[in-house]
Amino acid sequence: LVNRRGFDRVLHEQIRLARRESKPLTLMMCDIDFFKQYNDNLGHPEGDKCLQAVANMLARTCQRPGDLACRVGGEEFALILPNTPRSGAMMFARALTELLASGKLPHPASPVSPYVTVSGGITTCVPDESTTSMGMVTRADEALYAAKRRGRDCIEVARMPSASVVAIRSARLSIR
Repeated sequence: LVNRRGFDRVLHEQIRLARRESKPLTLMMCDIDFFKQYNDNLGHPEGDKCLQAVANMLARTCQRPGDLACRVGGEEFALILPNTPRSGAMMFARALTELLASGKLPHPASPVSPYVTVSGGITTCVPDESTTSMGMVTRADEALYAAKRRGRDCIEVARMPSASVVAIRSARLSIR
């Protein structure tokens, strides 16, 4: 996975390219749910294995050459999905949650599932001159925190520039 510095560079470049080509760009930010409790319960070596397993699942979900999985800090990951409209982002979110569910990584300290889950926030736009990396990250983060408020184990999709939100509940994969 690409680190935070690479994430910042690639997101800036992808915004520029999407703006020039008038194509959609999707950014997804996600956290492993209750990761501190995972580490506290199983120890940091197991936490490192969990991070690696989730990172591998994220990377496997990135099928197209331009899709990029990044680790942006701690248990937080980002996915940059060029030329991906909102409908494609929702399909991507479903594939990711199905892959996580099939992986059945045990999480004995999670109040939402016996297995490792993620909460995520997605934003999609066709960038214009006012679109910035910071703006996209802020909107994806806002959607991520909305997913956490909703109870975790879900992905929220925020529209740019408006703040309307639709939820994808990962356990049931139903769109609200």
